[in-house]
Amino acid sequence: MDTLKEFVVILITVAVAALFMRMIVISVKSAVARKKEPVKSVPAKVIAKSCDTGVSAISQNGVRSGKQVFTAEFEADETLTFYVSKSEYDSLNEGDTGFLSYRGRTFLGFTKDALYGNGEL
Repeated sequence: MDTLKEFVVILITVAVAALFMRMIVISVKSAVARKKEPVKSVPAKVIAKSCDTGVSAISQNGVRSGKQVFTAEFEADETLTFYVSKSEYDSLNEGDTGFLSYRGRTFLGFTKDALYGNGEL
């Protein structure tokens, strides 16, 4: 009877370890795939800002920080929402136009351009 209990404990331990290893492999593969995506810089307009109180996200520098969110609109009515640091969030205003740089779903920067668009795309 003790041998059966030991076997079950070992089996559960191996199963849990395998599950964790699988999660690590998936996470690393996902990070590598994101790094291979091209950096895009596109004309955009800030259309919304908000504070997301229910989700924590990784900011542009990889630090798990603020929950500030902004949404940018592109020329083809495409929108993307990004989590940004508090300082980046504070520097953006709804209606700002400029050039948005991002890789996949990771925000890299927003360069305001007052001459670009005059608030219009």
